[in-house]
Amino acid sequence: TQVVPGLLLARMIRRELPECHVDIGGNFFQRVREELCANPGFFREFTHSVIVGEGEIPLTGLVEALSHRKALKNVPGLLYLFRNKVAYTGEGPRQNLDDQAMPDLEGLPLEKYLTPEIILSIRASRGCYWNKCTFCDMFLGERVDLLSPDRLVAEIRHLRDRYGIRRFYFIDECIPPAHKKRMAARLVEENLGITWSANARTEKVFTLPVMQLFHDSGLRLLLWGLESGSRRIMELINKGVDLDGRLDILRNSAQAGIFNFGYIFFGFPSETREEAEETIRVICGNTDIIHGYGRSVFTLGKQSILKDRAQEYGVADVVRNDEAFSADLSYETSRGMTREEVLQIARSCSEICSKAYEDPLWMLLRHREYLLLYLSHHGIEYVRNYRLPETEVAQS
Repeated sequence: TQVVPGLLLARMIRRELPECHVDIGGNFFQRVREELCANPGFFREFTHSVIVGEGEIPLTGLVEALSHRKALKNVPGLLYLFRNKVAYTGEGPRQNLDDQAMPDLEGLPLEKYLTPEIILSIRASRGCYWNKCTFCDMFLGERVDLLSPDRLVAEIRHLRDRYGIRRFYFIDECIPPAHKKRMAARLVEENLGITWSANARTEKVFTLPVMQLFHDSGLRLLLWGLESGSRRIMELINKGVDLDGRLDILRNSAQAGIFNFGYIFFGFPSETREEAEETIRVICGNTDIIHGYGRSVFTLGKQSILKDRAQEYGVADVVRNDEAFSADLSYETSRGMTREEVLQIARSCSEICSKAYEDPLWMLLRHREYLLLYLSHHGIEYVRNYRLPETEVAQS
């Protein structure tokens, strides 16, 4: 997470430059807005204000208010300290992605970033078109909005020509399939000479011709929300995909030359060890089409659908975390694995999958953005088959 280093930096700036107004924002702070409203000390220690929700219009309003020494009460979407209490100005208007300014990287020392070439985060959409997964709370404060293919092409061309950037990591929660096809077609038309990666759901529309179009447009890495190998758990998650057909979709992607990275997690309330082992078998039994994976342990988000239907999902007791500004809740389950059993199966997954994949290069990369860079330069077969010498593996 960027929250801790971000807050540390904000605190340092505030102490070193007391004349500056420090403001922060992001999805995380939207999810802990209630806690911020109840904690004036946060605004004395770290930051003068926090923008919650979409920040383009509020940030402009904040700059104008500060420049003209106006009151902050008219700046939308703002939390700030007023008479020793936290004031909230309420949700403000939102700006469409097409109406936003081009990315401006002037003044940033791009040559000092610890990477052979810049891999830039970018987005083609806002919000999640599915927005029904019971474990997720990333949707909070978001609405679905699409960047038009023409504007996307203009933005990428600007970043390529002005800053020499050719690697793009789309951070969208999930680009709608039809929109992803349109943007890929435009990228092929323009032949911009870029490569990119994105998140995806295993939707039936991702046929082999579609995946080939994606590859032709520069797509080299797809990060799929596979979540679980258990049919029951997938139904509880309400993922909304065809469990029987998803391997065919991954096969289409692999055949087109795209590296498939699967997200999985353990410990969904009521999950049994046998169901968790199903997930491991899906990963290890399909290393030819699931080229890499990332595993995590379930956390109960304060704003998730599951939290409001906790008992229905086997959550016996929900308590707030003692950690300040945690976006998650502590809980006890009435059935399924205990917390210790979940952690044990997660460790077991790492050991089993390490053997199944034979300690590949991607498993040693701590940032998936670097995986895109390797794929861009060397291709999928090189990345899949490269193995570090045993001495280097032992040292890592």
